Amino acid sequence: MADRTGRSRRDEILEIAARLFAQRSFHAVSTRAIAEAAGVSQPTLYSHFSSKHALLQEIMAPWLRLLQTRLSSAQAGILDPRGRLEALCHAYVELAREQPQAYYIAFVLPNDLGEAETAMGEPFLLAGREAFDEVRKAVAMFALSELPAETAAQSLWAALHGLVTLLIWRPQFRWVGSEVLIARHVRMICDSVEQQAAPGPSPSYG
Repeated sequence: MADRTGRSRRDEILEIAARLFAQRSFHAVSTRAIAEAAGVSQPTLYSHFSSKHALLQEIMAPWLRLLQTRLSSAQAGILDPRGRLEALCHAYVELAREQPQAYYIAFVLPNDLGEAETAMGEPFLLAGREAFDEVRKAVAMFALSELPAETAAQSLWAALHGLVTLLIWRPQFRWVGSEVLIARHVRMICDSVEQQAAPGPSPSYG
């Protein structure tokens, strides 16, 4: 049944569970707590989701698919490898800053989903792989000569993740200005990847 906003009870439970996971951590939140916050019984909750792990997967998978869509769309129509990579980096940072709770749940929140993979299936894993494939493909366009493409892709993701987590969860630091910092960070990342394909003098960031 949907409420006046068109949300179903299932959607409500997902929204409340996401908020509780982000506030308290995945391991600290029980299905009983989620059911109470949603105003439903535990049997009702279990009629929608088989377990807390299934609930978390349902939260993560759609957002990871959204990430993949944003990363892909950002590169559409851009032929230059450098331009595509820069667009991908900016799209990643933009979505993370738009939806910090979802980003936190997907990439920061400690959970043991890895231990439950075989029992739970792989919808969120597939969505995550497809999102990361966008990074792999963008990096692969440079035909790297020294650094393995997979290493470069993982390094790029780690660099973007570090920037995002600091900007979102350490806002009290006296940043030079988020847009200036993002532009400089993306430039440094892309320069690093580009130099592996065409070695040359190190760029100046002074």
